[in-house]
Amino acid sequence: MGIALIVLGVVTLLAGLSGDGDVMGQVTRSFVLEPGQQLAIAGRNGAITYEEWDGHDVQIEATTRASALARVLWTVLGGGDAVHFAQGSSGVEAAADSRTSFIGWAGFQVGFHVRVPRGWTGSVQLVNANGNISAAGLSGDVLLRTTNGPIAVQGMTGTLQARTSNGTINLADVHGSVTAVTSNGVVLISGGTLAGSGRVQTTNGAIELRAGFEAAASYDLTTTNGAVRAYLPNPDVVLDLTAMNGEIRSQVPFVVSEEGRERVAGRERERLEGRIGAGSALLRIRTSNGPIDVITL
Repeated sequence: MGIALIVLGVVTLLAGLSGDGDVMGQVTRSFVLEPGQQLAIAGRNGAITYEEWDGHDVQIEATTRASALARVLWTVLGGGDAVHFAQGSSGVEAAADSRTSFIGWAGFQVGFHVRVPRGWTGSVQLVNANGNISAAGLSGDVLLRTTNGPIAVQGMTGTLQARTSNGTINLADVHGSVTAVTSNGVVLISGGTLAGSGRVQTTNGAIELRAGFEAAASYDLTTTNGAVRAYLPNPDVVLDLTAMNGEIRSQVPFVVSEEGRERVAGRERERLEGRIGAGSALLRIRTSNGPIDVITL
């Protein structure tokens, strides 16, 4: 009985100590970045935001939040700075200390607010764990990656890779090559023009596309247990559509080259191939347990 009471007391104490974290530290650093250089940010359990501003430098504000328990554990691990900054010939890096990965469960969070000069173009890497990423005014070669959190983009020109798990991806006004991959989340692309080759993929979620395609663009949209709705402005595409246990519906008249319905492994599969206009771009859509809708804007 005595041991049980002690264990219960310790569990209760730890639960109380590991509540919502207060600000443990905040630091702001400024750097000069030339066009084409790299900006790499790595957070943990906190939010990462990225935006343009009218300043001439890149400004990085890092905020560390920690519960009482996390503060104790941080001291046990040696304490010190929870965020490290570095600048080299290739660019600038700001990252949460690797030790934070051991105590994130206790309420230790490192988040970043990044401001770049308006119009700056370069290589951008925003990497997070168990936290969201939101970015506006991206330009260049961009990688956004997190786990257990959403990704939101407002304005991008260049090449974008957005990857998460257990979170939505919401991309608005994107121009260039786009890859967006998630699981257990919806993918929304609204506005812009897609170029090059790209992929949009999710599981247990829907995909909604509202964007145009440049000539020679090639894109694959794939989901399981979800619907795909493609809203196409002035479409000029070849369509390759397959719905497993789902219906294909089009509000846009197009030239059909092949269509059919068959049973595969006990499931109903509907296929439809054709083109709208001259077919200067290629759009493949695959769904499982959900319909496909093609609609003109």
